[in-house]
Amino acid sequence: MDKTKADVYINKGAASFVNGDIVRAIKNFSTALKYNPDSIEANFNLGFCYQIQKNYQQAIFYFRKTLKLKPDDREASNNLAMSLANFGAIMLYKDPAKALEYLLEAEKIIPDNPNILYNIGNAYQAMGKPKESLATLRKLIKIAPEFEHAYGQLYLRLRTFAYWDEAKKIFKKMKKLSDTALTLSRLTSETPFVSVCNFQDPKRNFKVAQVWSEQDKSLASDIVFSPKYSKKSAKERLRIGYLSYDFHDHATLHLLSGVLRLHDKKRFKIYAYSYGFPRESI
Repeated sequence: MDKTKADVYINKGAASFVNGDIVRAIKNFSTALKYNPDSIEANFNLGFCYQIQKNYQQAIFYFRKTLKLKPDDREASNNLAMSLANFGAIMLYKDPAKALEYLLEAEKIIPDNPNILYNIGNAYQAMGKPKESLATLRKLIKIAPEFEHAYGQLYLRLRTFAYWDEAKKIFKKMKKLSDTALTLSRLTSETPFVSVCNFQDPKRNFKVAQVWSEQDKSLASDIVFSPKYSKKSAKERLRIGYLSYDFHDHATLHLLSGVLRLHDKKRFKIYAYSYGFPRESI
């Protein structure tokens, strides 16, 4: 252990961070830990750098380590909660049960956080626990009545359990919030699906779909797609891929199954790509 050398690299890391070079900052803070593994500052700074990079697993690791060294570090605790919450949100579509673990841990650190509660509600729904999802969403709008995105999901849960009177009240609030959001070209509380099901207004449906697609576009902005093309021989089957969220016991798949069956297997090779929840995918 050499605390003096560790401090040198911590200072170098801090300088790199200020200059916007996160990669070099991580390298310097990591080197500092080689000289002093118990450096609170180096561990915290590494967690913070990884959090900026959206490498939440690594961020969680270093924030946990920081808290082992300094249990009362509130800043490290809050950052751990946000990394847990963000990683939980990412895991929702891969492993909702694991996502729920991260989200519940984050909620213990920062109770009654609307974003965390919203994703907890979604995790319960993904796990096939609509009652728990409904209870969480009810709690959310009680705590944060202007949290717009909860209303669309809550409306769907209430319809599931045939709570029609409550659903009507939530629908009115959802519509009011969505109307305001549309005038500002902002994400609406009603999803495109809810919009199409409840409003026979193509212009409104299109606007709702548009603002939601803009959000999806921004979420995927960091993804680099490099298509690869290859020549196909005359005898080689044409490969067709179907991408769907609904490859499970859902009306979409039941309707599509006939199409899939009728493909000429001698001429076409069929692939199905599911981006739905693993619990339900087939």
